[in-house]
Amino acid sequence: MSLQKYISVSKYPGKTGEHYYTNFFKHYNLNATYTAIGTDNLKSIVSWALDNNICGISVSMPYKAEIISLLDNASSECIDYNTCNTVKIIDGKLFGYNCDFYGMVEVTKNINKSDTITILGNGAMGSMFAKYLSNYNVTVCARNNGTWKNRHNNADVIINCTGLGTSTPSSPFAVIPKQCKLVIDLAVAENQLQQQCSISGIKYNSGKEFYKNQFLNQFKIYTGIEPKGLIYDRYEKI
Repeated sequence: MSLQKYISVSKYPGKTGEHYYTNFFKHYNLNATYTAIGTDNLKSIVSWALDNNICGISVSMPYKAEIISLLDNASSECIDYNTCNTVKIIDGKLFGYNCDFYGMVEVTKNINKSDTITILGNGAMGSMFAKYLSNYNVTVCARNNGTWKNRHNNADVIINCTGLGTSTPSSPFAVIPKQCKLVIDLAVAENQLQQQCSISGIKYNSGKEFYKNQFLNQFKIYTGIEPKGLIYDRYEKI
């Protein structure tokens, strides 16, 4: 089997994907590599990938909406939610998928209809969560010129879809609103928001559960192998 090369593209590249893919490739005896790349120019990286026999591109912030215009074919989840995090390249054609959708479904499954929800961030991820939860009482908060609006409104559930906690460990809150009982964070690394929840006794779901379900679906698209969650847990990144 010839070498299969995969990359991830982000403005703020991390090592989580490299960790899991490297271990999964070894586990399934696949001759493949996965490399995280940071860029400020998505089009140039996609062009480079096509010229260098890259088999798949994992797309992270802030390019999940921008990538759609470059696709030759997009799944219904990409079109419905205007976001794509997984690109499989076949014969020079870009096929897009939204594996974030499956992570989102998993981490929101215990939200009650009576809960009020604040979503932080109105980018591709925040907008996806807002649309999926549109039948709930949802407020979307975004920064304009460095300032927030309605961020500190009381809410039962807070969903952090910003780069805070990922690109920086900073929290979007000086103090978490008192009514909050659950924080769903998309950040994987430990951060100040997680610490605030621990101090205040608020249930905190890190991005690890979101990422797990996203990864398992993405790995299947790339390789055709349906991986098991238990194998993912075995290689859980500390």
